[in-house]
Amino acid sequence: MINYICETCGGEDIRVNADVTWSKELQRWIVVEIFFEQDNRAGCDDCGGERHIAVYSYGCDPAF
Repeated sequence: MINYICETCGGEDIRVNADVTWSKELQRWIVVEIFFEQDNRAGCDDCGGERHIAVYSYGCDPAF
């Protein structure tokens, strides 16, 4: 399992920009592309603004 966490506050309410397209058949938005900047910056709704985001893996064998 992977989780994204704000390096400033430890919050998990992270947001990124994305392109979406409407699916008439499914009656919902479908994500086409996610824009996650190369320096791991995204929005944190817990502490506000743009922050550095850490990626954590849980339950993975460290040998992989």
